[in-house]
Amino acid sequence: MKRQPVIRGFSLVELMVTITILAILLGVGAPSFVTYLASARVRDAATSMYGGIQKARAEAIRTNLPVEFVLTTDVPSNANVNGLTLSAAGRNWAIRVPNTPITVPPTYSLIDSRLGSEGGGDAVVVNAGLTNRLIFNGLGGTTAVAATVIAFTHQTLNTTCDLTHGVRCINVLVSVGGQTRLCEPGRAATDSRSC
Repeated sequence: MKRQPVIRGFSLVELMVTITILAILLGVGAPSFVTYLASARVRDAATSMYGGIQKARAEAIRTNLPVEFVLTTDVPSNANVNGLTLSAAGRNWAIRVPNTPITVPPTYSLIDSRLGSEGGGDAVVVNAGLTNRLIFNGLGGTTAVAATVIAFTHQTLNTTCDLTHGVRCINVLVSVGGQTRLCEPGRAATDSRSC
């Protein structure tokens, strides 16, 4: 008696069932993935600026000189460090220190800089209120009279920072003493992530 050959692999029906299941899973998971990516962009932009502020403060303490952390719409470089257009909505930032002896107008040396597109891309909106720069003194404190808040939101998703929406908003909070932290607006006061 002859044996029937064993057929290996997928049949067309099995392949179509598998593709249908994958399509359903992708359809269910895609909105969550978009929300996750948007939150990650906001977080990356805030973390980049947080790191820059910490670096400016550390440089001021190390050199015992005033160090400026500036928000700008320009692309910071050694060539334009003296003429940066400061903006409270600037997504780019630079750390600069005044050259000594101090001249009028002052000249600066560039310590570090970043483009906003490196962290969160074009989808992140920065709002520092009325502040376009922070000046740290040799003790690590700022020259501001009150705490500085730099708010990060997504350009199109959750622009009002509603907690029921999946995309998170992040604030960088800098106290007068120079302590810097990341926080989420709208959280309960008992939450460690609250502002």
